[in-house]
Amino acid sequence: MGIDPVSGEVMQSEVFVAVLGASNYTYAEAFPSQELGHWIAGHVHAFEYLGGTPKIVVCDNLKAGVTHSHRYEPVVNATYLELAAHYGVAIIPTRAYKPRDNAHAERWVGSARRECLDWMLIVSPRHLEAVLGEYCAHYNDERPQRSCGLRPPASRGAPIRRPGATIRRRARLGALLNEYSRAPIAA
Repeated sequence: MGIDPVSGEVMQSEVFVAVLGASNYTYAEAFPSQELGHWIAGHVHAFEYLGGTPKIVVCDNLKAGVTHSHRYEPVVNATYLELAAHYGVAIIPTRAYKPRDNAHAERWVGSARRECLDWMLIVSPRHLEAVLGEYCAHYNDERPQRSCGLRPPASRGAPIRRPGATIRRRARLGALLNEYSRAPIAA
């Protein structure tokens, strides 16, 4: 997504999203298309960002990853299977037109659009990468989620409650997102 500075033409981008199911910890990256090379690169970058691999990858039913969609026996692309064998993961494609099969990623995409992308004019692929990185950092480190007991996915343990502490606001993405934290109490 962005505007070509020479021709003024609007360029489209595709966003690769990887979400860990139990914690909702998320990685997102923009690519110019959904071709196989970008699809594989997205997985490699996600595994590096997450610092490891899950046992099972539930992938979207994308043509780059799934050559023949079938309810019971989908045919997965050979290169994608080589990636899975290299990292020791199992690939389970979602069914076609069944967004609930990949609900964690679909929820993140909806949240990112509603809270961030629908409110901004993205002017270049670099700008989109910066916005996605900032939103991922906010989502993973600061945004409380019900599935995590109203803690962010990257938090360790329960939030600390201090009565009488003042609350500080930190603006992110030009005050499009706000994060609130308790200030330390002076002794």
